[in-house]
Amino acid sequence: MEAMAGLLKRSREEKGISLRDVEKETRVPTHYLQILEGEGDLRLLADVLYLIPFLRTYSLFLGLDPAFTIPQFICRYTKRRSTQQRVYPATPTIVFSLQTLVVSHSGRTRGPVSFVDGRGT
Repeated sequence: MEAMAGLLKRSREEKGISLRDVEKETRVPTHYLQILEGEGDLRLLADVLYLIPFLRTYSLFLGLDPAFTIPQFICRYTKRRSTQQRVYPATPTIVFSLQTLVVSHSGRTRGPVSFVDGRGT
């Protein structure tokens, strides 16, 4: 992604265009343009792949071929993602006891009931 970000930024700067001008012309929000150029906060996105339509528009605006930029972006993103270690939350532990809280038909709760005889204690 870094190489693609550098290409986009260099292309824009060589043309002397500001991010605000790009936003006005393409209607791509500045914070997405910054992310595409490697300067924004990726945590603002649910998934980086949501940037692909913006990348296509931005590439066309800069005169770059989206048939080149999009596969490069996806390739770099998937490589980067596969090298990151995934951290999974701890498996929840369910604890069962010999007593449980029973909800009566009226919607009110009754005290603990023994599994052995079914009577309230």
